[in-house]
Amino acid sequence: MKRRTLDRKQGGVILLMVLALLAIGSLLSASFYALLNRGLSDAYQRARVQTAMNLADAGLEKAVASLRIDPHYAGEENTWLGEGVFSVTATAGTKPGSWQIVSTGTFRPKLQSFHAKARVVADLQLDAQGRLLALNWREGGPCQ
Repeated sequence: MKRRTLDRKQGGVILLMVLALLAIGSLLSASFYALLNRGLSDAYQRARVQTAMNLADAGLEKAVASLRIDPHYAGEENTWLGEGVFSVTATAGTKPGSWQIVSTGTFRPKLQSFHAKARVVADLQLDAQGRLLALNWREGGPCQ
């Protein structure tokens, strides 16, 4: 039986084909990695914004509870809760027992590259015994 050998020209063509396939595979894997990385970054950012919104909601709840006890409550700044802070301002409305509450939640405020902010604005009305008559709020979403 006669053995077949590749001449130099055929070996060079095969080497070029293998290099081309490796280059295509590298481009495909790099594209997949970039797409996966962007998807993960978006998911983490949405989670940070949701946590900031939860912090703003917690500030709103704290303000409502505080106003039930003390109608002169004006708010508080940078109250730590979990991995973030909330700040609340309570401004008396025109009607007796009514307030406008602005609550801002900040997730990881000391890490500028990983922080997120959200805001809730609420109109509150309490009766003379501190019972809730009306509560309307607007979620401001992410803020700077």
